[in-house]
Amino acid sequence: MPSRPTPWYAQPIQLPLTSWPLAALVAAFLLPGLVGHDPWKTEDAVGFGIVHQMLTSGDWLRPMLAGEPYYEDGPLYFWVAALFVKLLGGILPPHDAARFASAVFVLAALWFVRLAARELYGKREGDLSTLALMGAAGLVWHAHETTAETAMLAGLAAAYYGVAISHRKPYKGALAFGAGAGVAFLAKGIAAGAQPLAAALLVLAVSAPFRQRSFAVAGALSVAILAPFLLIWPALLAAHAPDYFAGWFAWQLGNISHPPGLAELASVAKTFAWALFPVWPMTLWATWAYRRRLREPGFAVPFAASIVSLVLLLLMRNPRDIDMLALLVPLSIPAGIAVLALRRGAANALAWFAMMTFSLAAGYLWLMWIVTLTGVPERLARTAARLEPGFVLEIEWRPLVFAALLTVAWCILILRAERSTLRSVTHWAAGMTLTWGLATTLWVGWIDYGKSYRSVAASLHKVLPPSTRCVESRGLGETQRAVLHYHAGLVTRRAEVHGRTGCPYLLVQQNTRAPAFEPEPGWVRVWEGNRPRDRERYRLYRRTAAR
Repeated sequence: MPSRPTPWYAQPIQLPLTSWPLAALVAAFLLPGLVGHDPWKTEDAVGFGIVHQMLTSGDWLRPMLAGEPYYEDGPLYFWVAALFVKLLGGILPPHDAARFASAVFVLAALWFVRLAARELYGKREGDLSTLALMGAAGLVWHAHETTAETAMLAGLAAAYYGVAISHRKPYKGALAFGAGAGVAFLAKGIAAGAQPLAAALLVLAVSAPFRQRSFAVAGALSVAILAPFLLIWPALLAAHAPDYFAGWFAWQLGNISHPPGLAELASVAKTFAWALFPVWPMTLWATWAYRRRLREPGFAVPFAASIVSLVLLLLMRNPRDIDMLALLVPLSIPAGIAVLALRRGAANALAWFAMMTFSLAAGYLWLMWIVTLTGVPERLARTAARLEPGFVLEIEWRPLVFAALLTVAWCILILRAERSTLRSVTHWAAGMTLTWGLATTLWVGWIDYGKSYRSVAASLHKVLPPSTRCVESRGLGETQRAVLHYHAGLVTRRAEVHGRTGCPYLLVQQNTRAPAFEPEPGWVRVWEGNRPRDRERYRLYRRTAAR
Protein backbone atom coordinates (compact mmCIF):
# COMPACT_ATOMS: atom_id res chain seq x y z
CA MET A 1 0.00 0.00 0.00
CA PRO A 2 1.60 3.32 -1.05
CA SER A 3 2.41 5.70 1.79
CA ARG A 4 0.61 9.00 1.97
CA PRO A 5 2.64 12.10 1.18
CA THR A 6 3.58 14.20 4.19
CA PRO A 7 1.30 17.26 4.40
CA TRP A 8 3.06 20.60 3.88
CA TYR A 9 2.57 21.73 7.48
CA ALA A 10 4.33 18.59 8.78
CA GLN A 11 7.28 18.69 6.42
CA PRO A 12 10.64 19.57 7.97
CA ILE A 13 11.91 23.10 7.37
CA GLN A 14 14.97 23.00 5.16
CA LEU A 15 18.05 24.80 6.44
CA PRO A 16 19.59 27.23 5.94
CA LEU A 17 16.59 29.48 5.44
CA THR A 18 16.62 30.94 1.96
CA SER A 19 14.33 32.66 -0.52
CA TRP A 20 11.05 33.90 0.99
CA PRO A 21 11.52 32.36 4.50
CA LEU A 22 14.82 34.24 4.83
CA ALA A 23 13.20 37.41 3.46
CA ALA A 24 10.36 37.07 5.99
CA LEU A 25 12.84 36.66 8.84
CA VAL A 26 14.80 39.73 7.71
CA ALA A 27 11.57 41.76 7.55
CA ALA A 28 10.57 40.56 11.02
CA PHE A 29 14.02 41.59 12.25
CA LEU A 30 14.05 45.06 10.68
CA LEU A 31 10.51 46.43 11.01
CA PRO A 32 9.54 46.10 14.72
CA GLY A 33 10.86 49.00 16.78
CA LEU A 34 11.09 51.51 13.95
CA VAL A 35 7.82 53.27 14.75
CA GLY A 36 5.54 53.89 17.69
CA HIS A 37 7.91 55.50 20.18
CA ASP A 38 9.72 58.76 20.89
CA PRO A 39 13.49 59.18 20.48
CA TRP A 40 15.26 57.16 23.17
CA LYS A 41 18.55 57.69 24.92
CA THR A 42 21.32 57.81 23.63
CA GLU A 43 22.14 57.33 19.92
CA ASP A 44 18.50 57.43 18.80
CA ALA A 45 17.87 60.83 20.36
CA VAL A 46 21.19 62.32 19.28
CA GLY A 47 20.84 61.07 15.70
CA PHE A 48 17.34 62.41 15.34
CA GLY A 49 18.41 65.66 17.00
CA ILE A 50 20.85 66.20 14.12
CA VAL A 51 18.15 65.39 11.56
CA HIS A 52 15.76 67.79 13.29
CA GLN A 53 18.40 70.53 13.23
CA MET A 54 18.94 70.00 9.50
CA LEU A 55 15.23 70.21 8.77
CA THR A 56 14.54 73.25 10.94
CA SER A 57 17.65 75.25 10.02
CA GLY A 58 17.91 74.30 6.35
CA ASP A 59 21.66 73.75 6.80
CA TRP A 60 22.34 70.33 5.28
CA LEU A 61 26.08 70.87 4.98
CA ARG A 62 27.04 70.76 8.66
CA PRO A 63 25.78 68.12 11.12
CA MET A 64 24.71 70.19 14.14
CA LEU A 65 23.10 69.18 17.43
CA ALA A 66 20.89 71.72 19.19
CA GLY A 67 22.77 74.64 17.66
CA GLU A 68 26.30 73.31 18.22
CA PRO A 69 28.73 71.51 15.86
CA TYR A 70 28.66 67.71 15.95
CA TYR A 71 31.95 66.24 14.72
CA GLU A 72 31.55 62.51 15.35
CA ASP A 73 29.72 61.69 12.11
CA GLY A 74 29.56 62.67 8.49
CA PRO A 75 26.35 63.97 6.90
CA LEU A 76 25.22 61.06 4.70
CA TYR A 77 23.01 59.19 7.16
CA PHE A 78 21.27 62.38 8.26
CA TRP A 79 20.62 63.39 4.65
CA VAL A 80 18.88 60.07 4.01
CA ALA A 81 16.94 60.22 7.29
CA ALA A 82 15.83 63.80 6.55
CA LEU A 83 14.62 62.70 3.11
CA PHE A 84 12.56 59.94 4.76
CA VAL A 85 11.02 62.56 7.06
CA LYS A 86 10.05 64.62 4.03
CA LEU A 87 8.74 61.52 2.24
CA LEU A 88 6.79 59.98 5.13
CA GLY A 89 6.20 63.05 7.27
CA GLY A 90 2.52 63.22 6.37
CA ILE A 91 2.01 59.62 7.50
CA LEU A 92 4.38 59.17 10.45
CA PRO A 93 5.85 61.41 13.14
CA PRO A 94 9.26 62.76 12.06
CA HIS A 95 11.23 60.63 14.51
CA ASP A 96 9.53 57.44 13.27
CA ALA A 97 10.03 58.33 9.61
CA ALA A 98 13.74 59.04 10.16
CA ARG A 99 14.39 55.51 11.46
CA PHE A 100 13.54 54.01 8.09
CA ALA A 101 16.97 55.18 6.98
CA SER A 102 18.43 52.68 9.45
CA ALA A 103 16.26 49.89 8.06
CA VAL A 104 17.47 50.62 4.52
CA PHE A 105 21.14 50.71 5.51
CA VAL A 106 20.97 47.56 7.67
CA LEU A 107 19.17 45.76 4.84
CA ALA A 108 21.99 46.81 2.50
CA ALA A 109 24.57 45.53 4.99
CA LEU A 110 22.84 42.16 5.22
CA TRP A 111 22.64 41.97 1.44
CA PHE A 112 26.32 42.72 0.82
CA VAL A 113 27.50 40.37 3.58
CA ARG A 114 25.43 37.68 1.91
CA LEU A 115 26.94 38.47 -1.50
CA ALA A 116 30.49 38.55 -0.13
CA ALA A 117 30.12 35.19 1.64
CA ARG A 118 28.52 33.66 -1.46
CA GLU A 119 31.41 34.90 -3.59
CA LEU A 120 34.10 33.66 -1.20
CA TYR A 121 32.55 30.35 -0.08
CA GLY A 122 29.24 29.42 -1.69
CA LYS A 123 25.48 29.93 -1.73
CA ARG A 124 24.66 28.20 1.56
CA GLU A 125 27.47 30.01 3.34
CA GLY A 126 26.07 33.35 2.16
CA ASP A 127 22.69 32.65 3.74
CA LEU A 128 24.33 31.46 6.95
CA SER A 129 26.53 34.56 7.18
CA THR A 130 23.40 36.71 6.85
CA LEU A 131 21.82 34.86 9.75
CA ALA A 132 25.00 35.22 11.81
CA LEU A 133 25.00 39.00 11.32
CA MET A 134 21.33 39.23 12.31
CA GLY A 135 21.98 37.22 15.45
CA ALA A 136 24.72 39.48 16.83
CA ALA A 137 23.68 40.77 20.24
CA GLY A 138 25.13 44.23 19.65
CA LEU A 139 23.31 44.87 16.38
CA VAL A 140 19.64 44.40 17.18
CA TRP A 141 19.19 47.55 19.31
CA HIS A 142 21.34 49.85 17.19
CA ALA A 143 19.78 48.60 13.94
CA HIS A 144 16.56 50.34 15.00
CA GLU A 145 18.07 53.63 16.15
CA THR A 146 18.61 56.84 14.22
CA THR A 147 22.35 56.38 14.05
CA ALA A 148 25.04 56.89 11.41
CA GLU A 149 26.69 53.58 12.27
CA THR A 150 24.06 51.76 10.23
CA ALA A 151 25.19 53.63 7.10
CA MET A 152 28.81 52.81 7.96
CA LEU A 153 27.80 49.14 8.27
CA ALA A 154 26.32 49.16 4.77
CA GLY A 155 29.33 50.95 3.31
CA LEU A 156 31.85 48.57 4.85
CA ALA A 157 29.86 45.51 3.71
CA ALA A 158 29.75 46.83 0.13
CA ALA A 159 33.46 47.67 0.19
CA TYR A 160 34.50 44.23 1.43
CA TYR A 161 32.27 42.63 -1.18
CA GLY A 162 34.11 44.72 -3.75
CA VAL A 163 37.47 43.46 -2.48
CA ALA A 164 36.21 39.86 -2.56
CA ILE A 165 35.30 39.99 -6.26
CA SER A 166 37.98 42.43 -7.48
CA HIS A 167 40.43 39.81 -8.76
CA ARG A 168 37.69 38.14 -10.86
CA LYS A 169 35.34 41.00 -11.72
CA PRO A 170 37.45 44.17 -11.50
CA TYR A 171 34.83 46.62 -12.80
CA LYS A 172 32.03 45.43 -10.55
CA GLY A 173 34.46 45.12 -7.66
CA ALA A 174 35.73 48.67 -8.18
CA LEU A 175 32.20 50.05 -8.19
CA ALA A 176 31.25 48.22 -4.98
CA PHE A 177 34.51 49.08 -3.22
CA GLY A 178 34.66 52.74 -4.23
CA ALA A 179 31.02 53.46 -3.45
CA GLY A 180 31.11 51.41 -0.23
CA ALA A 181 34.24 53.07 1.14
CA GLY A 182 32.78 56.44 0.16
CA VAL A 183 29.53 55.72 2.00
CA ALA A 184 31.48 54.63 5.09
CA PHE A 185 33.51 57.86 4.98
CA LEU A 186 30.47 60.11 4.56
CA ALA A 187 28.71 58.20 7.35
CA LYS A 188 31.36 58.18 10.09
CA GLY A 189 34.42 59.99 8.79
CA ILE A 190 38.11 59.26 8.41
CA ALA A 191 38.43 56.04 10.44
CA ALA A 192 35.47 54.37 8.70
CA GLY A 193 36.68 55.34 5.24
CA ALA A 194 40.24 54.23 5.99
CA GLN A 195 39.29 50.70 7.03
CA PRO A 196 38.47 49.29 3.56
CA LEU A 197 41.57 50.97 2.06
CA ALA A 198 43.88 49.49 4.69
CA ALA A 199 42.19 46.09 4.41
CA ALA A 200 42.62 46.05 0.61
CA LEU A 201 46.33 46.84 0.92
CA LEU A 202 46.77 44.13 3.56
CA VAL A 203 44.97 41.59 1.37
CA LEU A 204 47.23 42.51 -1.52
CA ALA A 205 50.27 41.88 0.67
CA VAL A 206 49.25 38.48 2.05
CA SER A 207 47.16 36.82 -0.70
CA ALA A 208 48.82 35.93 -4.02
CA PRO A 209 45.58 35.63 -6.10
CA PHE A 210 45.08 39.37 -5.69
CA ARG A 211 48.52 40.26 -7.04
CA GLN A 212 47.49 40.36 -10.68
CA ARG A 213 46.54 42.92 -13.30
CA SER A 214 42.80 42.73 -12.65
CA PHE A 215 43.30 43.84 -9.04
CA ALA A 216 45.38 46.82 -10.22
CA VAL A 217 42.61 47.78 -12.66
CA ALA A 218 40.03 47.51 -9.89
CA GLY A 219 42.23 49.62 -7.62
CA ALA A 220 42.59 52.42 -10.15
CA LEU A 221 38.86 52.50 -10.88
CA SER A 222 38.09 52.38 -7.15
CA VAL A 223 40.15 55.50 -6.53
CA ALA A 224 38.29 57.32 -9.30
CA ILE A 225 34.91 56.29 -7.86
CA LEU A 226 35.93 57.02 -4.27
CA ALA A 227 37.46 60.44 -4.98
CA PRO A 228 34.14 62.40 -5.20
CA PHE A 229 33.04 60.96 -1.85
CA LEU A 230 36.31 62.04 -0.24
CA LEU A 231 36.56 65.47 -1.83
CA ILE A 232 33.21 67.11 -2.58
CA TRP A 233 31.67 67.40 0.89
CA PRO A 234 34.96 68.30 2.67
CA ALA A 235 35.73 70.89 -0.03
CA LEU A 236 32.29 72.50 0.32
CA LEU A 237 32.69 72.42 4.08
CA ALA A 238 36.13 74.05 3.94
CA ALA A 239 34.83 76.74 1.58
CA HIS A 240 31.56 77.62 3.35
CA ALA A 241 32.27 76.67 6.98
CA PRO A 242 36.07 76.63 7.51
CA ASP A 243 35.83 76.69 11.31
CA TYR A 244 33.53 73.68 11.26
CA PHE A 245 35.82 71.84 8.83
CA ALA A 246 38.87 72.50 11.02
CA GLY A 247 37.03 71.26 14.11
CA TRP A 248 35.68 68.19 12.34
CA PHE A 249 39.08 67.25 10.90
CA ALA A 250 40.84 67.71 14.25
CA TRP A 251 38.22 65.67 16.09
CA GLN A 252 38.35 62.86 13.53
CA LEU A 253 42.14 62.54 13.79
CA GLY A 254 42.15 62.94 17.55
CA ASN A 255 39.59 60.18 17.99
CA ILE A 256 41.96 57.50 16.65
CA SER A 257 45.18 58.51 18.38
CA HIS A 258 44.78 57.01 21.84
CA PRO A 259 46.90 53.89 22.50
CA PRO A 260 44.93 51.82 25.03
CA GLY A 261 46.05 51.00 28.55
CA LEU A 262 45.27 47.81 30.43
CA ALA A 263 41.98 49.14 31.79
CA GLU A 264 40.83 50.17 28.30
CA LEU A 265 41.83 46.79 26.87
CA ALA A 266 39.83 45.00 29.56
CA SER A 267 36.80 47.20 28.89
CA VAL A 268 37.00 46.60 25.12
CA ALA A 269 37.37 42.84 25.63
CA LYS A 270 34.32 42.73 27.89
CA THR A 271 32.16 44.68 25.43
CA PHE A 272 33.51 42.67 22.50
CA ALA A 273 32.54 39.41 24.20
CA TRP A 274 28.82 40.18 24.43
CA ALA A 275 28.25 42.68 21.60
CA LEU A 276 29.64 40.39 18.89
CA PHE A 277 28.33 37.10 20.26
CA PRO A 278 27.87 34.52 18.72
CA VAL A 279 29.73 35.80 15.65
CA TRP A 280 33.19 35.97 17.19
CA PRO A 281 33.31 32.35 18.46
CA MET A 282 32.27 31.15 15.00
CA THR A 283 34.95 33.22 13.29
CA LEU A 284 37.53 32.11 15.83
CA TRP A 285 36.64 28.51 15.05
CA ALA A 286 36.87 29.19 11.31
CA THR A 287 40.34 30.67 11.83
CA TRP A 288 41.46 27.48 13.55
CA ALA A 289 39.66 25.06 11.22
CA TYR A 290 41.08 26.72 8.09
CA ARG A 291 44.38 27.90 9.52
CA ARG A 292 46.33 26.47 6.58
CA ARG A 293 44.22 28.43 4.08
CA LEU A 294 44.33 31.92 5.59
CA ARG A 295 46.17 33.33 2.57
CA GLU A 296 43.38 32.29 0.20
CA PRO A 297 40.90 35.01 -0.83
CA GLY A 298 38.05 33.50 1.18
CA PHE A 299 39.92 34.03 4.42
CA ALA A 300 42.43 36.78 3.62
CA VAL A 301 39.67 39.33 2.90
CA PRO A 302 37.60 39.07 6.11
CA PHE A 303 40.56 38.44 8.40
CA ALA A 304 42.57 41.38 7.01
CA ALA A 305 39.51 43.59 7.45
CA SER A 306 39.01 42.29 10.99
CA ILE A 307 42.59 43.10 11.95
CA VAL A 308 42.34 46.64 10.57
CA SER A 309 39.00 47.27 12.31
CA LEU A 310 40.29 45.91 15.62
CA VAL A 311 43.42 48.09 15.55
CA LEU A 312 41.39 51.22 14.83
CA LEU A 313 38.91 50.29 17.53
CA LEU A 314 41.69 49.99 20.10
CA LEU A 315 43.04 53.42 19.11
CA MET A 316 39.67 55.11 19.64
CA ARG A 317 38.92 57.46 22.48
CA ASN A 318 36.45 55.71 24.81
CA PRO A 319 35.17 52.99 22.40
CA ARG A 320 31.56 51.99 23.02
CA ASP A 321 29.55 48.96 22.03
CA ILE A 322 28.19 50.77 18.96
CA ASP A 323 31.77 51.26 17.75
CA MET A 324 32.07 47.46 17.60
CA LEU A 325 29.73 47.38 14.61
CA ALA A 326 32.65 48.12 12.28
CA LEU A 327 34.12 44.76 13.35
CA LEU A 328 30.84 42.95 12.92
CA VAL A 329 30.89 43.00 9.11
CA PRO A 330 34.26 41.26 8.51
CA LEU A 331 33.61 38.82 11.36
CA SER A 332 30.19 37.87 9.96
CA ILE A 333 31.43 37.04 6.45
CA PRO A 334 33.35 33.85 7.45
CA ALA A 335 30.75 32.91 10.07
CA GLY A 336 28.77 31.04 7.41
CA ILE A 337 31.59 28.64 6.59
CA ALA A 338 32.38 28.37 10.30
CA VAL A 339 28.87 26.97 10.89
CA LEU A 340 29.52 24.22 8.37
CA ALA A 341 32.84 23.44 10.07
CA LEU A 342 31.35 23.22 13.57
CA ARG A 343 31.42 19.84 15.20
CA ARG A 344 28.00 18.38 15.77
CA GLY A 345 28.25 18.61 19.55
CA ALA A 346 29.17 22.29 19.54
CA ALA A 347 26.50 23.12 16.94
CA ASN A 348 23.80 21.27 18.89
CA ALA A 349 24.86 22.96 22.12
CA LEU A 350 24.55 26.41 20.53
CA ALA A 351 21.18 25.47 18.99
CA TRP A 352 19.79 24.21 22.29
CA PHE A 353 21.18 27.18 24.18
CA ALA A 354 19.49 29.54 21.72
CA MET A 355 16.22 27.59 21.82
CA MET A 356 16.05 27.54 25.63
CA THR A 357 17.28 31.12 26.13
CA PHE A 358 14.92 32.76 23.68
CA SER A 359 11.95 30.53 24.50
CA LEU A 360 12.29 31.45 28.18
CA ALA A 361 12.71 35.13 27.29
CA ALA A 362 9.60 35.04 25.10
CA GLY A 363 7.64 33.21 27.76
CA TYR A 364 8.65 35.77 30.37
CA LEU A 365 7.65 38.69 28.13
CA TRP A 366 4.23 37.14 27.48
CA LEU A 367 3.73 36.24 31.16
CA MET A 368 4.54 39.71 32.45
CA TRP A 369 2.36 41.28 29.75
CA ILE A 370 -0.62 39.19 30.86
CA VAL A 371 0.13 39.91 34.53
CA THR A 372 0.40 43.66 33.92
CA LEU A 373 -2.82 43.65 31.91
CA THR A 374 -4.91 41.57 34.31
CA GLY A 375 -3.29 42.24 37.69
CA VAL A 376 -3.19 38.49 38.40
CA PRO A 377 -1.32 37.09 40.23
CA GLU A 378 -1.22 40.12 42.48
CA ARG A 379 2.35 39.65 43.71
CA LEU A 380 3.82 39.65 40.20
CA ALA A 381 1.59 42.58 39.23
CA ARG A 382 2.97 44.64 42.13
CA THR A 383 6.51 43.83 40.99
CA ALA A 384 5.70 44.97 37.46
CA ALA A 385 4.07 48.16 38.75
CA ARG A 386 7.15 49.05 40.80
CA LEU A 387 9.34 48.98 37.67
CA GLU A 388 7.38 51.81 36.02
CA PRO A 389 4.99 53.39 38.54
CA GLY A 390 2.02 55.06 36.92
CA PHE A 391 2.14 53.14 33.65
CA VAL A 392 -1.18 51.76 32.37
CA LEU A 393 -0.98 48.96 29.80
CA GLU A 394 -3.48 49.11 26.94
CA ILE A 395 -4.19 46.51 24.28
CA GLU A 396 -3.23 47.50 20.74
CA TRP A 397 -4.49 44.84 18.36
CA ARG A 398 -2.08 45.13 15.44
CA PRO A 399 1.08 44.81 17.54
CA LEU A 400 -0.59 42.04 19.52
CA VAL A 401 -1.42 40.05 16.36
CA PHE A 402 2.13 40.52 15.08
CA ALA A 403 3.55 39.30 18.41
CA ALA A 404 1.31 36.24 18.32
CA LEU A 405 2.32 35.40 14.73
CA LEU A 406 5.98 35.84 15.62
CA THR A 407 5.62 33.45 18.55
CA VAL A 408 3.81 30.84 16.46
CA ALA A 409 6.51 31.08 13.77
CA TRP A 410 9.19 30.50 16.41
CA CYS A 411 7.42 27.41 17.73
CA ILE A 412 7.06 26.00 14.22
CA LEU A 413 10.73 26.65 13.49
CA ILE A 414 12.13 24.95 16.58
CA LEU A 415 9.76 21.99 16.20
CA ARG A 416 10.01 21.47 12.44
CA ALA A 417 13.56 22.59 11.52
CA GLU A 418 15.60 19.72 10.13
CA ARG A 419 18.11 18.18 12.52
CA SER A 420 21.42 19.55 11.33
CA THR A 421 24.31 21.67 12.52
CA LEU A 422 22.73 24.60 10.67
CA ARG A 423 20.13 24.96 13.42
CA SER A 424 22.69 26.74 15.59
CA VAL A 425 22.90 30.05 13.73
CA THR A 426 19.28 29.77 12.51
CA HIS A 427 17.89 29.44 16.02
CA TRP A 428 20.06 32.28 17.21
CA ALA A 429 18.98 34.73 14.49
CA ALA A 430 15.31 33.74 14.80
CA GLY A 431 15.46 33.90 18.60
CA MET A 432 16.98 37.37 18.57
CA THR A 433 14.27 38.46 16.14
CA LEU A 434 11.56 36.95 18.36
CA THR A 435 12.77 38.62 21.54
CA TRP A 436 13.21 42.01 19.91
CA GLY A 437 9.85 41.70 18.16
CA LEU A 438 7.98 40.89 21.38
CA ALA A 439 9.74 43.64 23.32
CA THR A 440 8.83 46.26 20.70
CA THR A 441 5.23 45.16 20.22
CA LEU A 442 3.95 43.99 23.58
CA TRP A 443 6.16 46.30 25.63
CA VAL A 444 6.90 49.31 23.43
CA GLY A 445 4.48 51.50 25.41
CA TRP A 446 6.09 50.46 28.69
CA ILE A 447 9.60 51.11 27.38
CA ASP A 448 8.57 54.45 25.90
CA TYR A 449 6.96 55.49 29.17
CA GLY A 450 10.31 55.20 30.93
CA LYS A 451 12.62 56.32 28.13
CA SER A 452 10.76 59.18 26.47
CA TYR A 453 11.62 62.75 27.43
CA ARG A 454 8.38 64.16 26.02
CA SER A 455 6.68 64.70 29.39
CA VAL A 456 9.74 66.40 30.89
CA ALA A 457 10.10 68.68 27.87
CA ALA A 458 6.38 69.54 27.87
CA SER A 459 6.43 70.36 31.58
CA LEU A 460 9.48 72.60 31.14
CA HIS A 461 7.95 74.28 28.10
CA LYS A 462 4.88 75.30 30.13
CA VAL A 463 7.02 77.07 32.73
CA LEU A 464 9.19 79.07 30.33
CA PRO A 465 7.52 82.28 29.11
CA PRO A 466 6.98 82.31 25.31
CA SER A 467 9.19 85.40 25.05
CA THR A 468 12.24 83.62 26.51
CA ARG A 469 15.15 83.82 24.08
CA CYS A 470 18.09 82.73 26.25
CA VAL A 471 18.48 79.81 28.66
CA GLU A 472 21.85 78.90 30.12
CA SER A 473 22.47 75.22 30.90
CA ARG A 474 24.94 73.30 33.04
CA GLY A 475 25.59 69.57 32.86
CA LEU A 476 23.09 69.03 30.04
CA GLY A 477 23.99 65.92 28.01
CA GLU A 478 23.77 65.42 24.24
CA THR A 479 20.60 63.34 24.50
CA GLN A 480 18.87 65.93 26.63
CA ARG A 481 19.88 68.80 24.36
CA ALA A 482 18.52 66.91 21.36
CA VAL A 483 15.14 66.03 22.88
CA LEU A 484 14.59 69.46 24.42
CA HIS A 485 15.21 71.01 21.02
CA TYR A 486 12.77 68.59 19.38
CA HIS A 487 9.99 68.40 21.97
CA ALA A 488 10.20 71.93 23.41
CA GLY A 489 11.99 73.98 20.75
CA LEU A 490 14.59 74.87 23.39
CA VAL A 491 18.25 75.48 22.47
CA THR A 492 20.30 76.34 25.55
CA ARG A 493 23.63 78.15 25.83
CA ARG A 494 25.90 75.71 27.61
CA ALA A 495 28.12 77.21 30.29
CA GLU A 496 30.71 74.51 29.49
CA VAL A 497 31.10 75.98 25.99
CA HIS A 498 30.13 79.66 26.24
CA GLY A 499 31.03 80.40 29.85
CA ARG A 500 28.66 82.22 32.15
CA THR A 501 25.98 84.09 30.25
CA GLY A 502 23.53 86.83 31.03
CA CYS A 503 20.53 84.58 30.38
CA PRO A 504 17.53 85.11 32.66
CA TYR A 505 17.05 81.36 33.10
CA LEU A 506 19.39 78.51 34.09
CA LEU A 507 18.64 74.82 33.42
CA VAL A 508 20.67 72.27 35.38
CA GLN A 509 20.88 68.51 34.83
CA GLN A 510 22.19 66.46 37.72
CA ASN A 511 22.33 62.85 38.86
CA THR A 512 20.59 62.21 42.17
CA ARG A 513 23.67 60.36 43.45
CA ALA A 514 25.81 63.50 43.08
CA PRO A 515 25.90 66.21 45.75
CA ALA A 516 22.99 68.61 45.37
CA PHE A 517 23.77 71.58 43.12
CA GLU A 518 23.01 75.03 44.40
CA PRO A 519 23.63 78.00 42.11
CA GLU A 520 25.23 81.19 43.36
CA PRO A 521 22.98 83.81 44.99
CA GLY A 522 20.63 85.55 42.63
CA TRP A 523 18.79 82.50 41.34
CA VAL A 524 15.49 81.00 42.49
CA ARG A 525 14.21 77.56 41.51
CA VAL A 526 10.97 77.69 39.52
CA TRP A 527 10.65 74.14 38.20
CA GLU A 528 11.92 70.59 38.75
CA GLY A 529 11.28 67.49 36.63
CA ASN A 530 12.43 63.97 35.84
CA ARG A 531 11.39 60.81 34.02
CA PRO A 532 9.82 57.95 36.05
CA ARG A 533 12.41 56.09 38.13
CA ASP A 534 15.23 58.08 36.52
CA ARG A 535 18.27 59.33 38.41
CA GLU A 536 18.47 62.37 36.15
CA ARG A 537 16.95 65.50 37.66
CA TYR A 538 16.31 68.76 35.87
CA ARG A 539 15.95 72.07 37.68
CA LEU A 540 15.12 75.44 36.18
CA TYR A 541 16.21 78.62 37.94
CA ARG A 542 15.18 82.21 37.24
CA ARG A 543 17.50 85.12 37.82
CA THR A 544 16.22 87.42 40.55
CA ALA A 545 19.09 89.89 40.90
CA ALA A 546 22.08 91.09 38.89
CA ARG A 547 25.36 89.43 39.72
